[in-house]
Amino acid sequence: MAITKVLHMSADFENVVSSHLDNAIDYILQEKKLGKLYLSGGINCMTSGTYEQMMATKKMFGKTGGRQGYHFILSLKPGEGTPQQMYEIAMKFAERAFHNEYEAVVAVHTDTEKLHAHIVLNSVNMVTGYKFQYKKGDWKRIYQPITNELCAEHGLSTVPAEYSKEPSNVPRNEFQKNMKFHDLIREDCECLLALSEDTAHFIWLLRRLGYEVKEGMHIAVKVPGMKRFARLDTIDKRYAKDNLEQTIAEAQGRKVDFPVRTINVDKYHAYGSTSYQKRYYYQIRGIRVVEKYRFGYKAAKYYKDIMLLQKLQEEYLFLCDNHIHSFEDLLDYRSNAVDELNQIRSEQQEIYARNASLKRKCDTPEGLREYQAEHLKNGQRLDELKKRARQLRKGKSLSERQMAASINEALERNGTDYTAESLEIDPSISDVPEYPVAVARLKAEKERREAEARAEAKRQAAKRAAEERAKREAEAVRRAAEQAKQEAEQEAEARRRADWEEKSREKARRKEEQMKKEHIRDLYNQMISEADRLADIAYGIHFDHPYKWEYINYIDERRFTPMTELTEEDMQKPFLTYEQFVAEKERMKESVMDDAMQKEKDIMEIRKPDRKDGISQTEMPDQDVEQSEPLEPSVYTIVQTDPPNLSIFPTEVSDTLVQRETVFQTQDSLSNVEKDLEKSVEKAVTKQDYQRMTDKEKAEWIGISLSDMPGSIKRFKSKMEQIGIWHESTLEMTEAFMKLWNQVEKQQDMQKKEDYRRVLRR
Repeated sequence: MAITKVLHMSADFENVVSSHLDNAIDYILQEKKLGKLYLSGGINCMTSGTYEQMMATKKMFGKTGGRQGYHFILSLKPGEGTPQQMYEIAMKFAERAFHNEYEAVVAVHTDTEKLHAHIVLNSVNMVTGYKFQYKKGDWKRIYQPITNELCAEHGLSTVPAEYSKEPSNVPRNEFQKNMKFHDLIREDCECLLALSEDTAHFIWLLRRLGYEVKEGMHIAVKVPGMKRFARLDTIDKRYAKDNLEQTIAEAQGRKVDFPVRTINVDKYHAYGSTSYQKRYYYQIRGIRVVEKYRFGYKAAKYYKDIMLLQKLQEEYLFLCDNHIHSFEDLLDYRSNAVDELNQIRSEQQEIYARNASLKRKCDTPEGLREYQAEHLKNGQRLDELKKRARQLRKGKSLSERQMAASINEALERNGTDYTAESLEIDPSISDVPEYPVAVARLKAEKERREAEARAEAKRQAAKRAAEERAKREAEAVRRAAEQAKQEAEQEAEARRRADWEEKSREKARRKEEQMKKEHIRDLYNQMISEADRLADIAYGIHFDHPYKWEYINYIDERRFTPMTELTEEDMQKPFLTYEQFVAEKERMKESVMDDAMQKEKDIMEIRKPDRKDGISQTEMPDQDVEQSEPLEPSVYTIVQTDPPNLSIFPTEVSDTLVQRETVFQTQDSLSNVEKDLEKSVEKAVTKQDYQRMTDKEKAEWIGISLSDMPGSIKRFKSKMEQIGIWHESTLEMTEAFMKLWNQVEKQQDMQKKEDYRRVLRR
C-alpha cells in the first residue's frame, strides 16, 4: 500500500537560514539515489538552480524567515509498481495537492527495496505570496486520499479508507490493532479455503474455529477483542460472497499450513523452576497448544492473547535469563538497574568533565598529545558504558512493565487461566473436524471408490499378465537382436582395428619421411648457412690473393645447387676453409708440376735415339706410317684407327711402341689446344687496334684467366711482343698487366654478385 509522509523544514538560526531547504534538495537529487533511470523533474522550476529560484521567490515577497519548505515522501509497498509509475504518481500528486501555485522538485529513489518518491516544496506561494498552510488532520483528510486515488488508478494497493478518510473513526492504536486482527483472519481464510468444499462449508469451518459470523449481502466475522465486525471482502476481494465459490475451487489441492507464532518453550522449562516463572511458562505453552489445535480449542477466541504473545515471551525469557524467581527478585533487579544507571551517568559526567579540562589545557604539543591519548581511552570507556546502559534500560523497562500488572491480573485480563492440567492434549480432538452434511456423501463416495478400486485391481492384474507375456517375447527378440548386433560389432571392430593398424603404419611411414625431409632440410640449411658465412669471409679477402675466386667458385658450386640434386653425404661433407683450400691447391699444383716434369722427362728420353731396341726402319710396317717432316732414324709416328696389333713384335719392341704412342698422343693433345687458341683469334691485331680496345676487350684478346696467373702473364708478354709494344722496365709491364687483371677480377666479381641476387630472387 502507498503511504504519504509529510515533513517540514524550519529555519536554521545557527548557519544559513535556508540551509535545511538546500540540503533537502541536494539529498533527493543524488545520483546514487536516483539510479540509472534518473527520474527527476521540477514543477514551476528547473531541477538545476531550484534552490536559487525558490530563494528568489522568498525575497520577492519578503518572506525569507520561518518555515523554509515541506518535504513529502510517497512510498509503495515492497515489490509493487515500477519507477515510471512512481514518477507519474508523484507528479500528479504535486499537481492535485498544490494546484500549480508552488515551486516543487520531484525525484524517484530506487536504491532501496521499496520504491519511493520525494517532493520538496517551497513554503511561499509564487502567485499570492502566502505561505503554505498545513493543519492537523490534513494528512487523513487531503493528502493520503489523493495518494489512494492515484494508486487505485494504477492498480496498486491503498491504505484502508476507514483510517484515512475520517480521522475520528478509529484511533491510530486501534487501527493498528485491527490491522493485526485482519492479518490473522486472512491467514485463517487462506487455510480454510483449501479445506472447504463450498461456501457453506467455509462458513461452518469459520464458526468451528471460534469466529462469530454474520451473513447477509456480505460475510463479516468478529473475534473477542474486536469492537466491530470485519467484512471479509474488505480484507481481500477474493473473499467476497460472489467470488468465494471460484476462490474455493482455485484453492483445492493446496497444502494447508496454519502458522504457529509461539516459541517452543520446552527448552526453557528447566529455567521455570519457581511458581512465578511457571505462570508465564504455562500461559505461553497453553497459547502454543491452542495454535497447534485450532479447531479443538476454537483458537479465534484467543487471538487477543496471541497478539500479546510477543510481550509475554519477551518477559518470560527476561525472567529466565536474569534468574528472577519471584516478585521480590524483580523488585531487586529494578532497584539494582536504577543504581547502576545512576553510577554510569556519574562516571560519564566525570569523563566528560575530565575531557573538557584536558582540552582547555592543551596549549602545547605535549598537552595536545596527552589530550588525544586520554580522549581515545575515555572514548572506549564511554562506548562500554553506553552499551551497558542500553541493556539496563531495556531490563528496567521490562521489569517495570511486569510490576505494573502482575501475572494474575494479566491472566484475568486475558480471560484464561492456564494450568498444567489444562495443557494436557486430548488425543480425541481432531485437527480438522468433519463436515456433517458431507459425511453421508463421503461414505457413498468411499464405497464407490472401493468398488472402482476392486475393478481397477482386476484390470491391472490382467494388464500385468499381458505385459509379462509381451515382455518375455520382447526379451527373446531383444536377445537375438543383441547377439546379431554383437557379431556385427565384432566384425566392425576387426575392420576398424585393421584399418587403424594400416593407418598407423602409413602414419609412421609418413612421419619417418617427414622427419627425413626435415633432417635433409636442416642439413641443407646448415650447409647454406656455413656456405654464406665462408662466402662472406672469402669476399672480404684481398683481391690479389691467387685463389680467392676459385675458393668462391668452390663454395658457390654447392651453395647454388638445388637441394634435390644433393645427397645427404654432400650436405654433411664439411667445407674447406680458405687456408685448407689454398693448401690443397698448392699440393695439387705441386703434384701437377711433378707429373708434368716427369712427362717432359719421359718425352725427352723417348726422343733420344734408341740403339738397344734392335729395331730397324725396314722392319717397321710402312702402310700405317705417316711423316710430316724428317725424323730421327729411331723415332716413328704410328697413326691408326684401331688399337695396334703389337703381338707381331717382340716383347721389348711392343713395350717401346706403347710408350711412344702415349707420348705422341700427348703431343697431339697439346697441338690441338694451341690450334684452338689460334682459331679464337679471327684476324691479326695491330698496335693501333690494341690501343683502341677497352680494358675488357684487351683482357679477352690476351686470354687472361684468374685461375692461371702465370700463364696469363706469359700470354700478355707474348701478345705485347707480337704487336710491337715494348715496356721499358719490368715494373711498367707489371702495372699494365695488373690493370687488365683487376678489370677481369672486377668483372667476375660483378657477375658473381648478379648470380647470387638471381638465386635469392628465385
